[in-house]
Amino acid sequence: MFKVKGQMGGGVAANLIGLTIGIGVTILVLIFVSVLGAKVYSSVEADIANISDASIKASVEGGIQSSFESIEETGSLMPIIVLAVMIFLVLSLVLGFTALGGGRGSVL
Repeated sequence: MFKVKGQMGGGVAANLIGLTIGIGVTILVLIFVSVLGAKVYSSVEADIANISDASIKASVEGGIQSSFESIEETGSLMPIIVLAVMIFLVLSLVLGFTALGGGRGSVL
């Protein structure tokens, strides 16, 4: 089943590495988007306050508020996303080991 002690089957190891990298990239993207969004907003806040047209100003402020609410919503869903990925990871491991000869589907 394993070529070298401690080496996993190719498909299972690739799934583990891919899913781990996927979770890490997702978390980093959420962190960077929220931090950069807040930094950009703080740097242009004075310019937004100086907009003279009330409808344009309200539209810009509404867009900013909506974007921060969507980031917050996505961040609150992160535990569910991680749980789903972990369940998929465990199922991939179990199915990968049974496909590699661990279980042959017979009682004998």
